[in-house]
Amino acid sequence: MAGIRGRSERAKWWRSRGEDYEAGWMVLSKVSMKFSRTIGALAMGAVLSVMPGWCAPVQNIHATTLTQPTAKQMRAIRKMLAGQKPQAKHAAKPRVLLPAKFDGWLRGGVHAAKPPAADAAALNEFGFERGVQAGYSRGGDRVAVLVWKFPDATGAYGTFTMLRTAGMEAVRIGEPEKKTVGRKKPAKKGKAAEREPNTATAREVRKLADKLTKMNNASRGAIQGIGTRRSEIIVAGAQVYAEVLEHYRLPGFRYSEFGMRDGMLSQMLAEEDARTSAHQVFERDRWAGVLELARRYGTDPKQMEPVRQHAAQLFHDLAAVHGLPEEYQLWLEAAAVLRDVGKFLNYQGYHRHAQYIVANSELFGFTREQRMVTSGIARYLGKSRPAAEGRTMRDVPPTEQEWVRRAVVLLRLAVGLNQDRASDVLKVKAHVYPKRVILELYPGRTGAELELWSLRKEADYFREVFRRDLLVTLP
Repeated sequence: MAGIRGRSERAKWWRSRGEDYEAGWMVLSKVSMKFSRTIGALAMGAVLSVMPGWCAPVQNIHATTLTQPTAKQMRAIRKMLAGQKPQAKHAAKPRVLLPAKFDGWLRGGVHAAKPPAADAAALNEFGFERGVQAGYSRGGDRVAVLVWKFPDATGAYGTFTMLRTAGMEAVRIGEPEKKTVGRKKPAKKGKAAEREPNTATAREVRKLADKLTKMNNASRGAIQGIGTRRSEIIVAGAQVYAEVLEHYRLPGFRYSEFGMRDGMLSQMLAEEDARTSAHQVFERDRWAGVLELARRYGTDPKQMEPVRQHAAQLFHDLAAVHGLPEEYQLWLEAAAVLRDVGKFLNYQGYHRHAQYIVANSELFGFTREQRMVTSGIARYLGKSRPAAEGRTMRDVPPTEQEWVRRAVVLLRLAVGLNQDRASDVLKVKAHVYPKRVILELYPGRTGAELELWSLRKEADYFREVFRRDLLVTLP
């Protein structure tokens, strides 16, 4: 086959090769255009030698032998003609989305994660590539991390800032830890530390207050956001803020970019339509206020969470018995979380102290009437019972007093199901009949004798309020 010259002879040879003729001829034609017209014959090896560089200019190529291409070479030719670049021998490994460790958290098992079927179409529209899920542990804490990879993360930060809550810890994840050699360089002095958005430090407030004080009324009124109506009173307000921060040695405060009217309209919309995002944000912030109040008075989350869960379960399972309005579930759960805040003042009579704290605290999203209802539910967990002439019930609207009595019974049952067993939570199943209610307990590894005794003590009060017998059994 040596010394083949001319297009006709080359064509005859490629026709003898069957189905590979068309592909090979196109490649030879394209490559031949790159080189000098004086080339008499090309070797297939020379063709393949320029393919990894995608036909980069090659000079002084002379070949006298045309050999038969191998199957591997023909696959590479077809891919090039189809617009595909031949794969390298060692393809780059995909980037690890979840690291083996970060900030003291150690990764457990890793497995691929698929998006929910209901959201798959929307996620694929935005270029969903793959998902990974893993569990991490640090000390006694555990957390599940789910990562979805997209080619473009536009809008992700805005979503995070909308969903973030106070107290969130900023931790870098998904980036390999850098190994340092030798001594670590100290941080530069004066480097601005990362902080939450919409915050002002005490030093900044003092500097701004002094600056506004030195300005005249016209200059202050020309500042955007102050105007002529606020220019005369802004100095007093700024000085008060600066003095309060300095007197109590506070690092700063958080502010909102919106005004009072924006908040009122958002709250009105949230209360009217539960489907709006404003409603979801409102409910999340309202519950965050409950948890913050519990934290402020030293309540143990491991003790309050099982009681809250059982209170919510009993609210649903015994709905046909108590007949409470739907909004009472929130107030019942809030009372379950805040029932022990009175221990901050005194263990003796802590139920009375809890009622006082809840009733007189500023709880975001709770009206005064709702605080009275919540505090009333948390009050009667001891020997006393709700009575219309009592000091606590006098602050509860008359139309709500019967609902409070029924909610008190549910909370007493939830407390009875958790007798200092935060590490071994009981499971309970309720059976409702026309004249009786049966609570079936499924004990853990430490048994359920104490809970059984505590719940049976509530049978008389349960019958007094709901006119049904309460039976507590074990399977």
